[in-house]
Amino acid sequence: MFSIASHGAICLAAWICAGTPLGPTEALAADDLGLLPTFAVEAAKPLRPTRVPITLSLTARDAASVSVAPDGSQILVHNQQRGSRLIGIPKTERIRLAASYLRAVAFAPQSAHVAVLDEDARLWIIALPTGTVVASYDGPFDALAFVSPQTLLVAKSCQLWRLSLADPGALTPLLAIPCGPIHLSQSGRTWLVAEPREPMQPRAGARNLYRVGLEPLTVELIAVAGASPLFDARLVGDNYACFRTLNPTAQSMGLGCVDLPHREPLHPLDRVGLLLADDNDARLLVAEEGNPAARLLTLIDLHKQVVTPLVVTHLDRWQFLPGGRRLVGASNQGGAELLDLQRNLQLPLVADTTAVFELSPIPGTDLRLYGVLRKNASTDLVELSGLPN
Repeated sequence: MFSIASHGAICLAAWICAGTPLGPTEALAADDLGLLPTFAVEAAKPLRPTRVPITLSLTARDAASVSVAPDGSQILVHNQQRGSRLIGIPKTERIRLAASYLRAVAFAPQSAHVAVLDEDARLWIIALPTGTVVASYDGPFDALAFVSPQTLLVAKSCQLWRLSLADPGALTPLLAIPCGPIHLSQSGRTWLVAEPREPMQPRAGARNLYRVGLEPLTVELIAVAGASPLFDARLVGDNYACFRTLNPTAQSMGLGCVDLPHREPLHPLDRVGLLLADDNDARLLVAEEGNPAARLLTLIDLHKQVVTPLVVTHLDRWQFLPGGRRLVGASNQGGAELLDLQRNLQLPLVADTTAVFELSPIPGTDLRLYGVLRKNASTDLVELSGLPN
């Protein structure tokens, strides 16, 4: 059994909690989301359509997706048919890995190791840049994250474990955690567990959300589903957790969030379709409900408690580039573009006739990025450069 950290409840309105002692397991009740006011709307400056020549340079053939080391010195190219390959940058040496399909990838902070979960959810620890297998462990594992260059945390069988790379051996059990899909913050320091409403059916939504704290080791109940399950739970940086759920007041899928340090409930929007990306701090990018071919893209600042509508787009996968001033979006149906929030620019990167399966930032720069593009019968990894400064 896991134990719940003893914290006060999140009061959705003053009258709900007034004069009532708070129990140790109380949390945000999703059915009461409509009692909270939504965020103020702040108009953005109009984006100016701009065109500049973008250079596409081939990096690897037959790529399905890509993961990039924190220092940019190694990229891990995924392809289920051809296997996974480590590619050194800029020397471009290629090392084929034993694992082909990769469920999850985590690079150590100084890029000396990479940990991967293969198609059988088995754990592999690989030294860089040689590609040597340091250790492997039978799964199934659910999630993994480095918390230091030599320390890896993994989830397996509803348990949090620690592995020291200084002496790879047996896994050390740390803490029992709820069973369910896990979302990690970009830093790996905060874990969010969505306990399924229906056992073995995570797509049916969650009935409870738990924050797993690493310093100290704690499990906190932060949100409880009501009549509707909680969907698409994710962390925004290390301080916020958000999810979609039915808002009975507005009869729509609303956005609920929790300010984790202050245990404060937030209700940014009444209608939200997709939770897309965060800037590893306090900003969350969402697409509101509507026609998938023309969704309104909206930026939410959870710290300032304002929402800023940006642009209507058909692109359905977005992320922040390093520095947080730029967003890039893509679609399997075709096309990619960049939004510069500082200079108010909207810049096409790839034509709508080319499918873009992934855009991956290059650490330390927002002037270049990797993309997995498909045109005709070839799906390749390319570097996109020439973005305006």
